[in-house]
This record gives sequence, C-alpha cells and structure tokens, in this order.
Amino acid sequence: MSVKKINFLLKLGLTIFSCCFAQFEKDFQLKLILSEPGDTIFLDSGFFPMLGNITLENKKDIIIQGSGISNTILSFSNQVSGSNGLEIKNCKNITLKNFSIQGYRDNAIAFENTDGLFINNLKIDQINKRIVSENINGVSIYKCKNFIVENSISNSSHGSGFVIKESQYGIIRFVEALNNSFGIKIQNSSHVDIHSNNIFNNSGGVILINTPDLSLNEVKKIRVFDNIIKNNNLKNKFNSKTISSFIPSGTAIYCLAIEESEIFNNTILNNKTLGIGIFSYLITNLTSSDTEYSPYSSSIYIHDNIFRKSNEFYPALNNKIGILLFLKFYKDIPPIIYDGNFNPKYLGKYNMISEPRRICILDNENGNYVNLNIKRNFTSWYKPFITRYNTDQNECNCTQKSTPEVILYENF
Repeated sequence: MSVKKINFLLKLGLTIFSCCFAQFEKDFQLKLILSEPGDTIFLDSGFFPMLGNITLENKKDIIIQGSGISNTILSFSNQVSGSNGLEIKNCKNITLKNFSIQGYRDNAIAFENTDGLFINNLKIDQINKRIVSENINGVSIYKCKNFIVENSISNSSHGSGFVIKESQYGIIRFVEALNNSFGIKIQNSSHVDIHSNNIFNNSGGVILINTPDLSLNEVKKIRVFDNIIKNNNLKNKFNSKTISSFIPSGTAIYCLAIEESEIFNNTILNNKTLGIGIFSYLITNLTSSDTEYSPYSSSIYIHDNIFRKSNEFYPALNNKIGILLFLKFYKDIPPIIYDGNFNPKYLGKYNMISEPRRICILDNENGNYVNLNIKRNFTSWYKPFITRYNTDQNECNCTQKSTPEVILYENF
C-alpha cells in the first residue's frame, strides 16, 4: 500500500472519529434542551472530546448520569467555544453523577442561581498545562442553595477544587481535593457543613473567607469537622492583586472575617505555616466602601482537633504572615494563629469581649496557640516594632454554643 493511500486512510479515520464525537456533543446538548421534569440523561461509556460548553438552563428535576468515573469521560482539553465545561443556570433539583471531566478552561462545572443540586461520584482532573484564567475551579457553586457534593474528586485546579460563593445551605462530604491551590473554598456563604473529606497536597486546605462588596455579606454557621487535612504545602498560584494571594501556602484551615462557626474533630497534619488561622480583613490593608461589611472574626469554637507537624518544615517565606511566624518562632510555630483583631463594639464590662463573641479554643491535641496582637505590634505590615505576642491559651479557654447541623429544604 502506498504512503499516499495510507495518509488518505488516516485522514479519513480522523474525520470519522471527529464527526462521531461532534455528534455526541450535539446529541447531549439537544437532550438537555428538550428535557422535561423527571428525565434522566444517560451518558454512554467512552472518551468524548468536547469543543464547546454544555448548558442547562431553566430546568427542574433533571438527572445527568454517566456510566462511571472510569467509563464516561468528557474532555474539554481542546475546547474552542465557551469557558466553562458544564453550565447549569436558573434550575431546580439537578443531579450530576457517575462521570469524569478533564481539561477545562475555566470551571469544569459551574452552577448559578440553582435551588437544589446534587453531585455524586464525579472525578474532575485539570490536565491542561496552559492556563488561560487564574481562577480556574473544579466545581463552582454561585448564588445557589440546598446543595450536596459528595463522593467526588477534584484534582490539579489552578483555583479551588470546590468553591462555594454567595450560597446557602449546603453539605460537602466524602470528597477528595488534591493538587489544587485551595481544596475547598467557602466565600460569603452561610449554613455549610464540610465533613469527612480528605484534603491534601493543595496550597491551602479549607478556606473560609468573607469579603466586602458582594451581594451576600457574611460567612457564618459553618461547621468543619471529621476531615483529614494534610500536606497542603504547594505554591499559592494567585497573584498579589487578589484576596486569595494573602493566604500562605502551608495552610490547613484559614478563616477571614467569619463568625458563629465551629471547627472540630479534624486531623491536621504537616501543613507548614498554619494549622488554623483566624484573621480579620484588616490584615490585607485593602479598603472598602461597603458600610454593611464587618471585617472581624468572632464567635468561633475550635475544639477536639489533632495537630501534627514535622520539624523539617519552614513556613511560607513569600507571605507576610509566614515571615512574621518564621522570625518569631522559626520552625516551631504554634498551629493555631489569631491576629487579635476584634470588633470593638463587642467589648463589654471591664473592657472584655462579651462571651458569645469570643474565640474559644479547647481540648485540641498539640494545639498550641498564639495571638499576634496585630493592633498593638504593627503600625503596618511593613513597619514592625517590638513585638509581644500572647501565647497564653487561657484567654481562649471557653466554650461556645455548638453550630447547628445544616438542614436542607429539599430531600434528594
């Protein structure tokens, strides 16, 4: 057989191959457009390259079900249109389960304005080397409520494996988040349970942050418990213009301007900078005109966690917090760090913080503590004078009322 004929057959084969998978993409999108309440969209076994994003809008009671995470793989590695992989907007009671997504451009799965969503047994893997956007996430849940994410894996996202933003009433359980900038990120959201997860080899494990100038202006009623959070020492890939850049690599749990939340029964291992960090928005030196925003953390109950860290680790030295801790403690850094910034309106009798608003730390194994006393020790991050940190955990020897379990409005 001549070389010319072989080349012709190869080109013919590739054309047929491309047409088959283009047809799968068209059929998949058409089924979603025509779907009715109660329908299940089944995805066959196979590896399916996707050239555009897939959307589902203004639908309810729809299930998208693959044949297993090793059997049904949607690849957006060569996507030419759209930014997200799957987009679900303005829907109600949507279930995704039993398939994998590879190589997405922005978010692998993006939910927006959806009430009732259930993710089960998904695998998301960012295999693309070329990054076109900084905030690339595995699963993004934005302005949603009543959600469950479980039994799923998110790997190698430039942003967060799982990110919840301006949302309420959700559960994240039995997931693995690895090799991301952040494993699980909760931003300006409330009433979320994060439990029984394996979060490792990220830059930061669990990130709870409340930032100004967003429509939902609180992070409260969060429970973080029964997780294994270990070896989160990768480089933080966010640039210096974002709030996420302030979070040092080597962080297990980071709390910024949150309240009425509980962190307990976690196993926190070999995170080089922070086991649990409790901070106010003031440490960023960023300004805001949001008059409804409170920059302080308060009413946090940290108890019954286990901390372990090898002495081989240095804190992150490309971060202001990491540098402060290194200069004061070298490698023997207490795992629980509080910046000491409290809301002055909570000062009560004898100039003490009122009991319901205290940071309470109790019964943690190897859970040493330091209060950085930022207001007293620094005129700014760049001009420290003689520092006097407080390492007396008795100032936090108290209890708080347990944060209630999250109850969803919908039963899946």
